[in-house]
Amino acid sequence: MKFYNHIACHLSAALLALSLSLTYSWAQNDSIQAAPVRKSTTSRRSQQEKQEAQQDGLSARASELNQRLEKNSSNAPWKRVIYREVNLDSAENAALYYPPRPTETEQNLFSTLFRLVNKGAIEVFDYTDGYEAFDAKHKLNFSDFLDRFGILFEEDASREGNARYVVAEADIPSELVKSYFLKEEYYFDPIRSTIDTKVIALCPVMHDTGDAEEPLKYPLFWVTYESIRPYLAMQPVMLSDINNATTSTLDNYFRMRLYNGGIYKTQNRLGKALAQYCPTPDSLRSEQQRIEQELKSFEVSLWMQTPQTDAPEEVTTEGKDNAQTTAVQDNTARARRQKSKEKAPKAPKAAKAAKPAKATSSSKRSARGRF
Repeated sequence: MKFYNHIACHLSAALLALSLSLTYSWAQNDSIQAAPVRKSTTSRRSQQEKQEAQQDGLSARASELNQRLEKNSSNAPWKRVIYREVNLDSAENAALYYPPRPTETEQNLFSTLFRLVNKGAIEVFDYTDGYEAFDAKHKLNFSDFLDRFGILFEEDASREGNARYVVAEADIPSELVKSYFLKEEYYFDPIRSTIDTKVIALCPVMHDTGDAEEPLKYPLFWVTYESIRPYLAMQPVMLSDINNATTSTLDNYFRMRLYNGGIYKTQNRLGKALAQYCPTPDSLRSEQQRIEQELKSFEVSLWMQTPQTDAPEEVTTEGKDNAQTTAVQDNTARARRQKSKEKAPKAPKAAKAAKPAKATSSSKRSARGRF
């Protein structure tokens, strides 16, 4: 009887251990299935970038970078606004014009601006002669812009916003835009104590010869530079004919002021352009040079310039010894007396008295002379 009781105790203990082990394994399987799968860093970053993407195709990260690169001149104690005309025929400005027609990999500045406006990514404003305002009242409607300059388009009702106006690439007048108006600001940065320059806005100008001999210029619209900076920072550009690598961007091109343009206006109280008070080409050129010199002179006059003196000639050892010997000789008493004699002015000599004339009386003659 004791033997059977002993066996029964061992069997119950074995069954209890088996049930506990099965319960523990089931619990582990449930916890493994219920545990969340951790995503990799790359997948999380790509998902975050997709969530940050906006309707205009510009991510929040790019917008934040654009804000950091913005030049703030609101607290500048000195500033001057200059208007320039950048002619795209010159070699310095060729990066803004070529290629005239967009290709699969490249497009010029105006093609980029036109597509951004067509997508509704940026806002453009009316060009008014002598005045520009970047507010909602002067915002240019895209359909009005197309009708005003005779650009062909087709309207697609299934799309929204400016995207419903479909313009073929052949109808974009990118090859006719041969100059730009640039509004730039020279200002003194009190934080860095330097003179800096920034582009405020730019205006593409279309040249159309038509029946006239001279091309007619049609300013299209104003666009603020800060609104297009993120897109220009992503557009590569070739800056040299020797090095054909596109190692720079259009944003760097403007920030480094690689363009070349003549001044046609300055911001003044009368609101006059240079051509209004410079009737001849010579006077206009002279006024442009005067303003350019004023801008350079102001930057130079901010700080005291150290006068440059000619470097002293090197004196050999033999020359030094001769100079020391001469100095010792000059310190002797004899040398000092000689110097004092040389320095003292000589008194003029007194005039000699005239000698009395000899007598010619006959009494003084000898007797021999008389006979």
